Amino acid sequence: MGIQCTRQYVLTRNADLRSSPGGAVIAYGITGDKFNVPSASGTWYPGNLYDQYNTHLGYGYLLASSLAYTGVCF
Repeated sequence: MGIQCTRQYVLTRNADLRSSPGGAVIAYGITGDKFNVPSASGTWYPGNLYDQYNTHLGYGYLLASSLAYTGVCF
């Protein structure tokens, strides 16, 4: 059994937080926002989006290509 953690990513470009992969837009993420991902796999990552002031913008899906891993795991 490996260590499970939530990985923190940062948006490298503006991206839409969606209700499902390719689904309805929940929130608009901007470059520099944080995205906490409990399970990173596939093209779309599920997780919680936070702005640069740590305000929770919602839970949904972002394209993996718009994210960069920060190295933070909690």
